[in-house]
Amino acid sequence: MPSLANAVLEQRNLDEPNHPNHSNTRIPGNWKRVGMLPTATRRSQAFAHGLGRGPELSYVYECPHADRRIYVDACSNPIPVSRMWRHTTSEAPHEYIEWVRAWAGYPIASHQAMILEQHHQERLERRDPARRAERNLAQARRLAQQRRQRRAVQQAARVASAAPDATEATVARGIANAMQAVHNLVRPLRPNPEAAAAAASPAAPAASPAAPVAAAPAPALDLASAWALLQEQVPGLLRAQAEQAAAQAAAAQAAAAQAAAAAEASRTVTCAICMDAMPEMVFTQCGHAVSCQACTHKLEGWASGSGQQHRKCPVCRRSGSVIRIHFG
Repeated sequence: MPSLANAVLEQRNLDEPNHPNHSNTRIPGNWKRVGMLPTATRRSQAFAHGLGRGPELSYVYECPHADRRIYVDACSNPIPVSRMWRHTTSEAPHEYIEWVRAWAGYPIASHQAMILEQHHQERLERRDPARRAERNLAQARRLAQQRRQRRAVQQAARVASAAPDATEATVARGIANAMQAVHNLVRPLRPNPEAAAAAASPAAPAASPAAPVAAAPAPALDLASAWALLQEQVPGLLRAQAEQAAAQAAAAQAAAAQAAAAAEASRTVTCAICMDAMPEMVFTQCGHAVSCQACTHKLEGWASGSGQQHRKCPVCRRSGSVIRIHFG
């Protein structure tokens, strides 16, 4: 735009002798500051004009030309059509009214202005260690909470699958007790050689009064009593085993259903970035649909010449346009 550059040069040569330049700029003092660029002027341009680093490189100034309204940067270069900047007023230089591209304004509440403002805040965050630390801390807390939830589900499944099998031990103990009872019932039926020899010898001396009297033998019981005891104990043990096995299977099934529901809830219906909203944006290059509209607009990207927004996919990092999908 040579005509604009020449008009700016003529006006600057006219105003510089009477109005000292703004600090760290090539702008006469009577040119008003009307806005701010989202990024500073290129460092090479600043060095070429003998300017140092500073926030003044991001300001936008209005050239008081008689025929036209021209906006320039800190190096007195006319702002090209592709540059974005935020418009303010001289009464409130820090209150932004609209975003401007090629002197066509976007209201600050519009969708395009919200996207530009988010990008500007992300640039400030990348340059500000405190903001970056706060964002990293919030992300670490969110990831830690997700890990705790996964560990709780895994621990519940592990406890349900590794529970001690009390049914087998109970059945074995019951069978051992029944066999011991059968042994005690059958033991009196066994022959006693010492008692038989004493009964066969009538000349045996009488026992002294001090000698202990032999205990009377236990009553003889037949095998029918032992079999009756087994029939009484074993069915109850088998019923207890079946009931405990059914209860254990039901508990394992409930734990598996709970773990599957938790995994499904944490896997499919949330945005991969904020973990809150539903995914509704599709990246046309790779086909991934993993982020909501608000988080997609915060991703790194740029606007093409046709105004279409390009973003980097948070999964595969491929760049491309994005489209919104509607369910229902």
